[in-house]
Amino acid sequence: MNPRGAPIALMVLAVACLSTPAAASAAGTYEVRTCNYNREATNNSWVWSSSDTSPQDDYTEHSSCPYRVGGDGGQPDQESGLATTDTLHLSSGAPPGSNAGWTFTAPPGTTITAISYEGYLGHYLDGNNYWSSALRADGTIIGKICQDTIQNGERCYTGAPPGEGGEIPTITGLNAHTLSFGIDCLAPEGEICVTGASEYSAWAALYGAAVTISERLSRSA
Repeated sequence: MNPRGAPIALMVLAVACLSTPAAASAAGTYEVRTCNYNREATNNSWVWSSSDTSPQDDYTEHSSCPYRVGGDGGQPDQESGLATTDTLHLSSGAPPGSNAGWTFTAPPGTTITAISYEGYLGHYLDGNNYWSSALRADGTIIGKICQDTIQNGERCYTGAPPGEGGEIPTITGLNAHTLSFGIDCLAPEGEICVTGASEYSAWAALYGAAVTISERLSRSA
Protein backbone atom coordinates (compact mmCIF):
# COMPACT_ATOMS: atom_id res chain seq x y z
CA MET A 1 0.00 0.00 0.00
CA ASN A 2 1.23 3.47 -0.82
CA PRO A 3 -0.31 5.81 1.76
CA ARG A 4 0.35 8.85 -0.38
CA GLY A 5 -1.94 7.48 -3.09
CA ALA A 6 -4.81 6.75 -0.72
CA PRO A 7 -7.50 9.23 0.35
CA ILE A 8 -6.02 11.18 3.22
CA ALA A 9 -8.01 11.35 6.43
CA LEU A 10 -6.95 11.54 10.03
CA MET A 11 -9.23 8.72 11.13
CA VAL A 12 -11.16 6.22 9.02
CA LEU A 13 -13.42 4.15 11.22
CA ALA A 14 -15.23 0.93 10.38
CA VAL A 15 -17.19 -0.87 13.10
CA ALA A 16 -18.65 -4.35 12.74
CA CYS A 17 -21.46 -5.42 15.07
CA LEU A 18 -22.32 -9.01 15.99
CA SER A 19 -25.90 -10.12 15.49
CA THR A 20 -26.04 -11.86 18.87
CA PRO A 21 -27.59 -9.47 21.46
CA ALA A 22 -25.51 -10.93 24.30
CA ALA A 23 -22.22 -9.93 22.68
CA ALA A 24 -21.13 -6.51 21.45
CA SER A 25 -18.04 -6.05 19.32
CA ALA A 26 -15.97 -2.88 19.12
CA ALA A 27 -13.46 -4.39 16.74
CA GLY A 28 -13.24 -1.51 14.27
CA THR A 29 -10.04 -0.21 12.74
CA TYR A 30 -8.90 3.27 11.78
CA GLU A 31 -5.75 5.10 10.73
CA VAL A 32 -3.94 7.96 12.44
CA ARG A 33 -1.87 9.94 9.93
CA THR A 34 0.82 12.51 10.55
CA CYS A 35 3.09 14.95 8.69
CA ASN A 36 3.30 14.19 4.95
CA TYR A 37 0.54 11.58 5.20
CA ASN A 38 -1.92 14.01 6.78
CA ARG A 39 -3.93 16.48 4.69
CA GLU A 40 -3.03 19.30 7.10
CA ALA A 41 0.60 18.13 7.20
CA THR A 42 0.54 18.29 10.99
CA ASN A 43 1.62 16.05 13.84
CA ASN A 44 -1.31 15.07 16.05
CA SER A 45 -0.03 11.89 17.60
CA TRP A 46 3.75 11.50 18.05
CA VAL A 47 5.48 12.91 21.17
CA TRP A 48 9.20 13.54 21.56
CA SER A 49 11.04 12.47 24.72
CA SER A 50 14.52 11.57 25.94
CA SER A 51 15.84 9.38 28.75
CA ASP A 52 19.09 11.32 28.87
CA THR A 53 19.86 12.41 32.44
CA SER A 54 23.20 14.11 31.81
CA PRO A 55 23.49 17.82 32.66
CA GLN A 56 23.94 18.66 28.97
CA ASP A 57 21.58 17.86 26.13
CA ASP A 58 22.97 14.94 24.15
CA TYR A 59 20.03 14.75 21.75
CA THR A 60 18.24 17.35 19.66
CA GLU A 61 14.54 17.42 18.79
CA HIS A 62 13.40 18.60 15.35
CA SER A 63 9.79 19.14 14.29
CA SER A 64 9.17 20.20 10.70
CA CYS A 65 5.90 19.08 9.13
CA PRO A 66 5.58 18.94 6.21
CA TYR A 67 8.99 17.86 4.97
CA ARG A 68 11.15 20.73 3.79
CA VAL A 69 14.79 21.13 2.87
CA GLY A 70 16.87 23.33 5.14
CA GLY A 71 18.14 23.32 8.68
CA ASP A 72 20.55 24.79 11.20
CA GLY A 73 23.28 22.15 11.06
CA GLY A 74 24.26 18.76 9.79
CA GLN A 75 22.34 17.38 6.82
CA PRO A 76 19.03 19.16 6.11
CA ASP A 77 17.27 15.84 5.53
CA GLN A 78 18.16 14.79 9.08
CA GLU A 79 16.32 17.78 10.53
CA SER A 80 13.03 17.64 8.63
CA GLY A 81 9.87 15.79 9.57
CA LEU A 82 9.78 14.46 13.12
CA ALA A 83 13.49 13.93 13.67
CA THR A 84 15.98 13.21 16.44
CA THR A 85 19.74 13.73 16.14
CA ASP A 86 22.76 13.79 18.39
CA THR A 87 23.86 17.24 19.55
CA LEU A 88 26.50 18.88 17.39
CA HIS A 89 29.81 20.05 18.93
CA LEU A 90 29.34 17.86 22.01
CA SER A 91 32.84 16.77 22.98
CA SER A 92 31.89 14.30 25.71
CA GLY A 93 29.45 12.27 23.62
CA ALA A 94 26.21 10.60 24.66
CA PRO A 95 26.29 8.28 27.68
CA PRO A 96 25.47 4.57 27.39
CA GLY A 97 21.83 3.66 27.90
CA SER A 98 20.48 7.04 26.86
CA ASN A 99 17.98 7.42 24.04
CA ALA A 100 15.62 9.91 22.45
CA GLY A 101 12.93 9.88 19.81
CA TRP A 102 9.30 10.28 18.80
CA THR A 103 6.72 7.92 20.31
CA PHE A 104 3.19 7.00 19.25
CA THR A 105 0.99 5.53 22.01
CA ALA A 106 -2.20 3.66 21.23
CA PRO A 107 -5.34 5.13 22.84
CA PRO A 108 -6.87 3.16 25.75
CA GLY A 109 -8.72 0.07 24.59
CA THR A 110 -6.87 -0.14 21.26
CA THR A 111 -3.87 -1.91 19.74
CA ILE A 112 -1.43 -0.88 17.02
CA THR A 113 -1.63 -3.48 14.24
CA ALA A 114 0.26 -1.87 11.32
CA ILE A 115 2.28 1.13 10.18
CA SER A 116 3.21 2.60 6.80
CA TYR A 117 5.89 5.26 6.96
CA GLU A 118 8.51 7.23 5.09
CA GLY A 119 11.73 7.90 6.96
CA TYR A 120 15.50 8.13 6.96
CA LEU A 121 17.75 6.84 9.73
CA GLY A 122 21.34 5.87 10.31
CA HIS A 123 24.70 6.75 11.83
CA TYR A 124 28.28 7.36 10.81
CA LEU A 125 31.70 8.55 12.02
CA ASP A 126 31.49 6.02 14.87
CA GLY A 127 34.11 3.33 14.56
CA ASN A 128 32.56 1.27 17.36
CA ASN A 129 29.03 1.47 15.94
CA TYR A 130 27.38 2.10 19.29
CA TRP A 131 24.49 4.11 17.83
CA SER A 132 21.22 2.33 17.12
CA SER A 133 18.69 4.21 14.99
CA ALA A 134 15.47 2.30 14.45
CA LEU A 135 11.70 2.00 14.48
CA ARG A 136 10.61 0.00 17.51
CA ALA A 137 7.33 -1.58 18.62
CA ASP A 138 7.11 -1.89 22.41
CA GLY A 139 10.90 -1.58 22.49
CA THR A 140 11.64 -4.26 19.88
CA ILE A 141 13.20 -3.20 16.56
CA ILE A 142 10.94 -3.71 13.55
CA GLY A 143 11.59 -2.90 9.90
CA LYS A 144 14.97 -2.30 8.33
CA ILE A 145 18.03 -0.99 10.13
CA CYS A 146 21.54 -0.32 8.87
CA GLN A 147 24.07 -3.06 9.48
CA ASP A 148 26.94 -2.50 11.92
CA THR A 149 29.69 -3.25 9.39
CA ILE A 150 30.88 0.29 8.68
CA GLN A 151 34.29 1.63 9.54
CA ASN A 152 35.09 4.99 11.04
CA GLY A 153 34.15 7.73 8.58
CA GLU A 154 31.65 5.66 6.60
CA ARG A 155 27.88 6.01 6.67
CA CYS A 156 25.27 3.38 7.50
CA TYR A 157 21.70 4.30 6.63
CA THR A 158 18.32 3.03 5.45
CA GLY A 159 15.43 4.87 3.84
CA ALA A 160 15.62 8.26 2.14
CA PRO A 161 14.05 11.70 2.17
CA PRO A 162 10.81 12.19 0.16
CA GLY A 163 11.30 12.08 -3.58
CA GLU A 164 14.72 10.43 -3.42
CA GLY A 165 13.64 6.88 -4.14
CA GLY A 166 13.54 5.48 -0.63
CA GLU A 167 11.33 2.48 0.07
CA ILE A 168 7.99 3.17 1.76
CA PRO A 169 7.66 0.26 4.22
CA THR A 170 4.38 -1.19 5.39
CA ILE A 171 4.64 -3.40 8.48
CA THR A 172 1.61 -5.49 9.40
CA GLY A 173 0.79 -8.12 12.00
CA LEU A 174 1.73 -5.93 14.96
CA ASN A 175 0.18 -6.18 18.40
CA ALA A 176 1.77 -3.22 20.11
CA HIS A 177 0.96 -0.45 22.56
CA THR A 178 3.70 1.99 21.49
CA LEU A 179 5.83 2.77 18.46
CA SER A 180 9.07 4.74 18.73
CA PHE A 181 11.27 6.23 16.01
CA GLY A 182 14.57 7.44 17.37
CA ILE A 183 18.17 6.77 18.37
CA ASP A 184 19.67 4.80 21.26
CA CYS A 185 23.21 4.78 22.63
CA LEU A 186 24.19 1.13 23.12
CA ALA A 187 27.75 1.81 24.24
CA PRO A 188 29.13 -0.42 27.01
CA GLU A 189 29.85 1.05 30.41
CA GLY A 190 32.79 3.40 30.26
CA GLU A 191 32.35 4.16 26.55
CA ILE A 192 30.28 6.84 24.76
CA CYS A 193 28.38 7.28 21.52
CA VAL A 194 30.38 9.76 19.47
CA THR A 195 28.51 12.90 18.52
CA GLY A 196 29.09 15.06 15.46
CA ALA A 197 31.15 18.19 14.97
CA SER A 198 29.77 19.73 11.77
CA GLU A 199 27.42 16.88 10.79
CA TYR A 200 25.37 14.57 12.97
CA SER A 201 26.65 11.13 13.89
CA ALA A 202 23.18 9.62 14.34
CA TRP A 203 19.74 10.55 13.06
CA ALA A 204 16.17 9.28 12.71
CA ALA A 205 13.78 11.39 10.62
CA LEU A 206 10.13 10.40 10.21
CA TYR A 207 8.56 12.35 7.32
CA GLY A 208 5.12 10.72 7.32
CA ALA A 209 3.27 7.85 8.97
CA ALA A 210 -0.08 6.09 8.85
CA VAL A 211 -0.64 3.97 11.96
CA THR A 212 -3.45 1.39 11.91
CA ILE A 213 -5.34 1.10 15.19
CA SER A 214 -7.67 -1.77 16.09
CA GLU A 215 -10.23 -1.48 18.85
CA ARG A 216 -10.12 -4.41 21.24
CA LEU A 217 -13.05 -6.78 21.33
CA SER A 218 -15.35 -6.11 24.28
CA ARG A 219 -18.27 -8.21 25.44
CA SER A 220 -21.38 -7.24 27.37
CA ALA A 221 -24.33 -9.16 28.74
